Amino acid sequence: MNLFNNKNKSLDYSKFFNTSEPISEDFIFKIDTSLGNGLNQYVLELTHYGVINYTVDWGDGSNTVVNSDIVSTHNYSLAGIYEIKIKVISGVINYFLGFPKQDYLKVIEILNIGSYKPNTCVFYACGYPNYGLINFTDVCFIIGVGNSNFQTTTIININLNFDNATRLRQTFRHATATNWNFLLNTNIPNVVDMYRIFSGSCNLDSLTYQLLLIHWTGWDGTTATKTLKNNVPADFGNSRYEIGGQSEDARNYLINTLSWTIIDGGGI
Repeated sequence: MNLFNNKNKSLDYSKFFNTSEPISEDFIFKIDTSLGNGLNQYVLELTHYGVINYTVDWGDGSNTVVNSDIVSTHNYSLAGIYEIKIKVISGVINYFLGFPKQDYLKVIEILNIGSYKPNTCVFYACGYPNYGLINFTDVCFIIGVGNSNFQTTTIININLNFDNATRLRQTFRHATATNWNFLLNTNIPNVVDMYRIFSGSCNLDSLTYQLLLIHWTGWDGTTATKTLKNNVPADFGNSRYEIGGQSEDARNYLINTLSWTIIDGGGI
């Protein structure tokens, strides 16, 4: 039986959910000092607010305790790849490691979000040549404006929470993922703007797109069961919905009832 044409079938999303535990309480990422400007150093420019208190393990046996609004620069004795760990107590708004920060080209992999939850986690255009390999095992919360958070990144594994996000403009533009099923563990009750969210060279597949339409609306075969905002622009790139299936019904509901403007690859 066709999964999507069975309009009364209750879909089981549990197999797509990421329920793995964090590998560390630290925020962990890797750098290659030979990239970017080629200097044997790394400039860490986190966004701060309030009482600042965190420790940076630079990956070469050196540690820095940060308790003021500063840009932390660390010099390495040798060029190479280093794993940096940040243990945050307070005061970090986001881990803005991507463009236009000074050393965004040196970031080659982001491994773990850690136990501390900043307001936003912005990784736009991190790293080179793969522009940031995102490999999170813990939940990454996107709160408020999530513009371009993962633009041009390669996502290996991530667990996102969009519950309090309002704008997801270009969030995954030009991003690629080994598997987009992590999206089926998200909800978007407060989102008013998804302009170009999956546009460009983003490789969101049609099956995940179809499941996502059903999941985000809470489509039960006949009606939507979740509350969403009206007049939301949403760009799903070349992903395609299934004609005559639940995904088309959910899509029609978004367009005809909630007045969404949807860009996608059409029906199949």
